[in-house]
Amino acid sequence: MLKSYISEGHWKLPHDERTFSGTLEYDPIVGGYLKLIGMIKELTDVGKTIDKRDIILGITRDGKRLTLCNCVETETSIANEVPSSTYLVEMIIDGIQLNTKEELKFKSIKARFSFIDQWINTSGIELRTNASDYEILIKTLEPIKSNVSSELIVEFIPAYNIHSEKITEKNKPLHVSVTQNFDVKLTFNPTEPFEST
Repeated sequence: MLKSYISEGHWKLPHDERTFSGTLEYDPIVGGYLKLIGMIKELTDVGKTIDKRDIILGITRDGKRLTLCNCVETETSIANEVPSSTYLVEMIIDGIQLNTKEELKFKSIKARFSFIDQWINTSGIELRTNASDYEILIKTLEPIKSNVSSELIVEFIPAYNIHSEKITEKNKPLHVSVTQNFDVKLTFNPTEPFEST
């Protein structure tokens, strides 16, 4: 996910009736943090152990279901007799709730990395100019596909973003930007469990 967000909701462990109010904060640089009102672990364990949870389940105020994987407690406190705790979240799965990591298997994964287009060094964008005009040509590139093994296919899929601003009276833009990125797609056969990815 490329954008920061904050989600309020209720959070619980699988097969545990207790629920906790709290906020999930995500930043693409810092990562995800779950801030709970209350403590999952026993109060008698405060200061003795660092709480680690494979799975924490959530449902946000707008009804979105989330699975948080590999959560590690980073802070606990008790203020005015109200306990609170914070967890660093390694992975956020949007739209589904899973009780164990073993239930999570991938058929394919798609991601975007900074500067990968420079590494691939192939562009479908061409700029043509003459004395009075500029012409931008975009050639749709075919995905670059590699069968790494019988169980893994890697694809580099081109994606383009065109943005124009300040339309003139002649209905022509004064400013146009065209960027090319590559998404990386990994396809597994058979599906791969969470721990293998």
